[in-house]
Amino acid sequence: MIVHESLYNDLIRSVSSERVGSVPQCHYIVGKKGYGKTALLKQINAYLNEVDKFESIYVDCLLNPALSVDWMIARENESSRRVVWLLDGMDLFVAGISEKEQFRFRAMIYEENAPVVLGTGKSLSEHFTSYGAPFYDTFSLHILKEMLPSAAALFVAQERMGRERLSEGVIDSVLSEIGYTPFNCCLLAKVNGDLSHDDMMRELLQPLTNFYRMLIANFSVLQRRTIICLLSSDTPLLLKDIRSATNLAGGDLSPQLKSLSFRGLITQKSLGVKKTGYSISDRAMSAWYRYNLKKDLLSV
Repeated sequence: MIVHESLYNDLIRSVSSERVGSVPQCHYIVGKKGYGKTALLKQINAYLNEVDKFESIYVDCLLNPALSVDWMIARENESSRRVVWLLDGMDLFVAGISEKEQFRFRAMIYEENAPVVLGTGKSLSEHFTSYGAPFYDTFSLHILKEMLPSAAALFVAQERMGRERLSEGVIDSVLSEIGYTPFNCCLLAKVNGDLSHDDMMRELLQPLTNFYRMLIANFSVLQRRTIICLLSSDTPLLLKDIRSATNLAGGDLSPQLKSLSFRGLITQKSLGVKKTGYSISDRAMSAWYRYNLKKDLLSV
């Protein structure tokens, strides 16, 4: 099944329309963890690999922290075809290079017959939104949203081909807790359909334990205290509530919230005049903590 089929078709049409000598239209796709960014790029890569006029190069920026503009230029010069860069986690690449190199990257893709870039990221940073920033008005921006419940039910049904069917009610009861995303649909497609709701949730979420343990292991002590505080609440917390629960002064807490927000792990929500609530953005992580799996996090 094609993930985000409408966007997939739009991107294929855009890349395919590039002509010799054209200044390329590049694209940046934004979505939270599990929204199908990687699957989308890999499906586009598979298609472009069958098109003679393009050389499609997929790069996982998380696994290739040494990626550089110089290397990309050298790699492009080796090709006799129009290069299409598929940069999965491009936000990491952009954040890891200097502003000078960011403008070099912009120049690289802003000339005739330049490579086409399709990048993904967890959030829209100021590199793309601030006037005068390196990538302002350079990329066509696409914001991924959760799947519709009906589309999620169809996705799960197709992924469970040959196994007992899950009712739409069961699918909805699970995904309403963790999010209607392609990744969560794939997890749900693998569970035992005869389990109770709580046991089904535990089986579904258990494979995420190592990921969340590694995530938390890289936090500082203060960041860990902050994230656990937010995981322990079913509703957004005000700043004063977080300070009280963590015993952190404002000067210590603010940098933690800023760092966690930059990583896309927490979100802010207005709770009234001059009141901002903080909560976990990853609903699957909240559910993982809630369904008696928090011992795995706390033992990191």
